Amino acid sequence: GYLLVKEGQEGYLIRFYKIRNSYIGMCINGDTVLEPLEELTADYDCMAFICDLDGTVISATEDLCGTVDISQNGAFVNLNGETYLQLSHLSKERDFYIGTWTKPAALRNQMQEIRRLILVFIAGLLLYMTISSFVVQRALYQPVRQMETAMKRVGDGEWDYVVKSDSIVAEYDNMLHNFNDMVSEIK
Repeated sequence: GYLLVKEGQEGYLIRFYKIRNSYIGMCINGDTVLEPLEELTADYDCMAFICDLDGTVISATEDLCGTVDISQNGAFVNLNGETYLQLSHLSKERDFYIGTWTKPAALRNQMQEIRRLILVFIAGLLLYMTISSFVVQRALYQPVRQMETAMKRVGDGEWDYVVKSDSIVAEYDNMLHNFNDMVSEIK
């Protein structure tokens, strides 16, 4: 597992590995662990932290000292006079927590962005459904209506009537050609 050490303002994660009859150690600065989160924290007005199992902050993206109430995961907490949503995750080895504090305004902005994406998705879906219904109407219903009209006109004695075949469905196209041939032979 990891050993967490706080030395002044610096926090470290230390881990030892046993290789045969020897041990090898690794020491990682907590800031290095949090470095991939710096862009996230800058973009979304939040802070990241690493704390031990007791909640003692080992390292944070902002100069914060003290403890984190781990039981407040997913809750709004007061930190330095401001309100934040606290989210934390227990490491795989169950030795420390890594988490974030996010301002409610940033959460609202993210929700507005999600709403916009949902609206764009719905608009795209409606456009797709409209185009699809037009294509289905053109491919399936129009040839059937043409055949129905042709049968009525031939039934009324218009033996010179010819059905124009412009269907994209090969079966309908064949059916309309066969109908025209049949009317021509009967005539």
